Amino acid sequence: MAKNAVTTEQAQLATAVAGLPATWADLVAVGLPARETLLDLTGALATAVADLASNKAELEAKETAYELAQANRQTYEGTPAAIDATTIAETRRKRDAIWVEHRSTLSAETTIEFESAMHVDDDAHTSFAAGRDARGQLVSARREEATARVRLDRAQERVNRVTEKHVELTKQATAIASALGLAPETSPAAFTDRRTALLHAASIGAKVANAKAELDVQSTHHSAALQDMKKAANTVEIDCADTDLPSRVQTALTLQDTVRQAWNRWTDAQQVHANLGQEALTSDTLPRLHH
Repeated sequence: MAKNAVTTEQAQLATAVAGLPATWADLVAVGLPARETLLDLTGALATAVADLASNKAELEAKETAYELAQANRQTYEGTPAAIDATTIAETRRKRDAIWVEHRSTLSAETTIEFESAMHVDDDAHTSFAAGRDARGQLVSARREEATARVRLDRAQERVNRVTEKHVELTKQATAIASALGLAPETSPAAFTDRRTALLHAASIGAKVANAKAELDVQSTHHSAALQDMKKAANTVEIDCADTDLPSRVQTALTLQDTVRQAWNRWTDAQQVHANLGQEALTSDTLPRLHH
């Protein structure tokens, strides 16, 4: 029965390890992650993936908003009426410098340069005088751009933090996948099933080992019993070299029982014969005693 048990458990083990790596027993021996660890990691990684996706979407929205704010500011900066005091001070400085140079040379070339500088300065002052609203819009556009930039930077920081968390959890998942004999890119959703399969295989493996140990014990006992049988067979001159020794011994025991029964019958008959002889002797002597 022990041999049949080993065969049965080995067949079950073959089914259990189908799909598992050849090193499944080593993985179990090293130690498997706790089920709670796998569930916690699966949940945390799923949350990190969702957070990363939402934060990236938010980052894209903030990038778009910043680009629009930049374009809006550039539009107002390109409007002549949005000229500021610094600009008109610069145009006046250039005009005065060219005037000084023109007075010293009074050449046709400096005359043209001065006229050009004077027109630029006049236009700048005219635009500045009429551009109060435009300058206000430019200031507002610059403020909006700065605000959009701050929001963009904060969104990028959030993406960086979530990315770091995702990378950390992914490393943990990769290590656990290796501990379970899975490919590094395996989804954590498959971890608990693999752990269950490994533990099931380990349980059946233990049954196989126990069945083999029991078979070894029985084999030892069988060998010892066979040696005792051979010794006993030698005493009654049974050929111990015969491969069918148990049958020969059984036959001898059967014959021994037959002989014993015959012996018992013979001794019983002898006893009966002896008793009858004694009775006959007694009968012969009784008459003489009466005379």
